[in-house]
Amino acid sequence: MTIKDNKRLYASVLVWISGFCGLYITAVYSFPLFHSLAEMSSTAVAVAIFMLVWNVRRSLDNTYLLFIGVAYLFIGCLELIHVLAFKGMEVFSGHDENLSIQLWVAARYIESISLLIAPLLVGRKLDLRFVFTGYALVFSILLGAIFLWEVFPACYVPGIGLTTFKTASEYAISAFLIASIAILVKNRENFDPEMVRLLVASIALSFVSEFFFSSFEHTYGFLGLCGHFLRLLAFYFIYKAIIELGTAKPFNMLFKNLVESERSLKKSHDELELRVEERTADLTKTCEQLSRQIEERTRAEEALQKSELKYRILADHNYDWEWWRDQQGNSIYVSPSCEKISQHTPEEFSADPDLISKILHPEDRPSFSKHLSEIEDQGLSGEIEFRIIRPDGSVRWIAHACQPVFDENGKFLGRRGSNRDITQRKEAERSLNESEVRYRSLVDCMNEGFAIGDEKGTFVYANNKLCEMLGCAYEEVVGRPAQNWLSEAGRQILSEQMIEREKGGRKPYEIEWKRGDGSTRHALVSPTPLFGENGRFKGSSAVITDITELKKAEESLRRALSENQKLRERLEAENTYFRQESETRHQFGNIIGQSNALKHVLYRAEQVAATNATVLILGETGAGKELIAAAIHQMSSRKDMPLITVNCAALPPHLIESELFGREKGAFTGSDARQAGRFEIADGSTLCLDEIGELPMEVQAKLLRVVQNNEFERLGSPRTIRVNVRIIATTNRNLEEEVHKGRFRQDLYYRLNVYPLTVPPLRQRRDDIPFLVQFFLEQYARNLGKEFTSIQNEVMRMLQEYDWPGNVRELRNVIERAVILCPGPVLQMFDRLENQACSNSSAGLRTMEETEREQILRTLGETRWRINGATGASAILGLHPSTLRARMHKLGIRRPETNN
Repeated sequence: MTIKDNKRLYASVLVWISGFCGLYITAVYSFPLFHSLAEMSSTAVAVAIFMLVWNVRRSLDNTYLLFIGVAYLFIGCLELIHVLAFKGMEVFSGHDENLSIQLWVAARYIESISLLIAPLLVGRKLDLRFVFTGYALVFSILLGAIFLWEVFPACYVPGIGLTTFKTASEYAISAFLIASIAILVKNRENFDPEMVRLLVASIALSFVSEFFFSSFEHTYGFLGLCGHFLRLLAFYFIYKAIIELGTAKPFNMLFKNLVESERSLKKSHDELELRVEERTADLTKTCEQLSRQIEERTRAEEALQKSELKYRILADHNYDWEWWRDQQGNSIYVSPSCEKISQHTPEEFSADPDLISKILHPEDRPSFSKHLSEIEDQGLSGEIEFRIIRPDGSVRWIAHACQPVFDENGKFLGRRGSNRDITQRKEAERSLNESEVRYRSLVDCMNEGFAIGDEKGTFVYANNKLCEMLGCAYEEVVGRPAQNWLSEAGRQILSEQMIEREKGGRKPYEIEWKRGDGSTRHALVSPTPLFGENGRFKGSSAVITDITELKKAEESLRRALSENQKLRERLEAENTYFRQESETRHQFGNIIGQSNALKHVLYRAEQVAATNATVLILGETGAGKELIAAAIHQMSSRKDMPLITVNCAALPPHLIESELFGREKGAFTGSDARQAGRFEIADGSTLCLDEIGELPMEVQAKLLRVVQNNEFERLGSPRTIRVNVRIIATTNRNLEEEVHKGRFRQDLYYRLNVYPLTVPPLRQRRDDIPFLVQFFLEQYARNLGKEFTSIQNEVMRMLQEYDWPGNVRELRNVIERAVILCPGPVLQMFDRLENQACSNSSAGLRTMEETEREQILRTLGETRWRINGATGASAILGLHPSTLRARMHKLGIRRPETNN
């Protein structure tokens, strides 16, 4: 054994050890997974054995392999159903572990009986259709007995273990396997020795595995694990025996012998042609000389004698069997070459003129008799080929040619002829025909199309695969030009390729054609030009591979790459948005406050957050509308996606549409690149349209379509884009008044006003001011490196009494300014805060009653006239429910009637 063989052996051993270790670890971690892998491997090997043996059934003359191939197809099917019925697979509900073991026992019976019968069929004619039908019937009966009629004996009882039938079956199967080994060894002279060894090893391993399976106590036991390992080895050995030795090896020898036979045949054919030409030239020359001698002999006896002597010398030394007969059929001359060809002497042929008819092959006697009658009746020359049987029993092929001889007066003198031994040429022709048959059968079994065409592109030959690819019968393909199946573009490609082939081009190319059913297919054509001895282009052959599925895969890949490009562009747009958003993000990210008014707003926000309804947030500038929008988004199912915010008041009118809906490159002057809009970026998330009351009327119309149909077009693009976006709009304007004044579309207002939510101004939740002051104080003190321990009571009172027209934003700026000016540690105010009501004229003042009535009505409207509870109007106003009812009675406040 060479070093290379040792390395290969070590590598194989290492691979097997690694595989078994991996399977063992899989079995320890999950026995059902190990069982599925082991049984599916056996199933794959069984199906592979059947497919390979079935595909070569016409060229394979081994009935043992053909029978085993069909048997293992059904064995593999039972193995697959056994895997699906195994405990833990949950495929066949309502069945226990007994089902999988019943299927296992059925598969083992079929396998053992098949291995027992197969050696008995060696050398006999086997009808695969009958075998296939028989196995299908047995397979159906077994499945019916297990699933439908439930008459198959139980093999396993939960809690008890294997039944007596299961144990007895294992011993019976083992007996069948031992008997099959004995029969196989007895018929070993009909098999390859290495193949016999592998088959015996496979059956022996199956026998040992049955011993383990008859001894295991439960399904997941160690004995069952060993049995499955041995089954894998048994399937490997039978795969190696049948595929590598039984199928692959004969085909390798076939191809090798075919090449050598073709080379030998070509060489013999060339030699034969050369000898035929030489003999023809010699015969022509001899006939000419003989004719001249006969003419000279008629003129003078001496010249005749000389010519006869020369002719006899020439005929005696000629390789062909020459003969001459007179008018009565008596032999005048027979050349010595007859003895070399027929093993009969010239004297025997002279003594018995009918000897030639006696040594004829029986099958050729009728044709020879017909030849004799034709030349006798018509007095003409003739040619015929026949066989003779020599005394030693060998058969030789003879090319017989004869012609009449006349004198100068036209008198019939006799008949002369020549018999040439053409046995070698006939054998060469037979070998050529056999080689052609083998070649044609191999080409017809190819998995790729193969065709031969003439110089005009007309099919001369097409194999079965190509006819299947074209969707036509062989008779519909041969004799028709390839252009009949091509489109105009395909014909142009073929025309260009034919020009290249005449120059010797062999470059593969792709082409599209239509099948007989009208469907379109794609093919890769690998041509080979064919030239005659004179160098003239005769046509071409081509291997044609169907790449339709590959084309479809390429198209799917291109679509996936396109989708990937779109996602990448969207990601880049989101990153750009996040960078811009981080620069303008609020300096605080939490909602600070404990007032009832704020709790009520958050309660309503929580109610709507779980839905996809459009929310309209109303409130004064600086009241925290964007924070409420962010809170709704964080409480919604879209919280994993970023909240996209657009400040409609900060965008120039001519750029609003571009920012919202995006633009294509060149949509307008200055748009040098394509840009995704905020709606496209917010697909699957929430879009906050801040200060929506500032939108121009022309943009409102396009926005209405997005709100209604969730679709829009980019600037400069006709393609409609559909998105899934939840809209939250905020505004500090009274949109109803804007609608009456014609500055806001009424239909858009009703589309946005699905769930209105009003954020109360800071003056209506003064209880939150201490929390906000403390939050801002700590934030700005930390940023400036200062420390504050307390706030003057007078300062806090002044902050709570101030109306804060700028709301939280104004409060934040006041605290920041105080922190900058105050050295600490007690916060003091250097600004004097005065309400606008103190400086205004008394003309705009309202009475306490009016103010109280307005506040109570507004709170009741926000709570939908709910008084009691944590979110009721009494809790928000800080009054007892009975006190609030008394105030409502005093002020004449009554709940308006509603129609159900």
